[in-house]
Amino acid sequence: MSTTLTNTESRLDCSTEVINEGNLGGFKDQLVYEIVKLSECEYDSETETFYYLCPCGDIFELFLEELLKGNNVSECPSCSLRIKIDLKPGDLDEYVQMRN
Repeated sequence: MSTTLTNTESRLDCSTEVINEGNLGGFKDQLVYEIVKLSECEYDSETETFYYLCPCGDIFELFLEELLKGNNVSECPSCSLRIKIDLKPGDLDEYVQMRN
């Protein structure tokens, strides 16, 4: 085992460094069950919501407004699984045009 992890002071220094450098957010992004293409989701234009079926039987929800803000990770309301939408430039254009 690493001496950094066995030494409490070193472990705290390492944790503080991760948080201070903003690396924690990058780490959280990696904790996803699946990376999904937008085309794999069902879209409801009335609610401006994308849906994707979770293996547990519930449904991931991703709101267009949140995707436009760059929030492309969704957590299942029934289990701990998370998905990340793989957005390419222009993927949301047709949905934004539907609004008008």
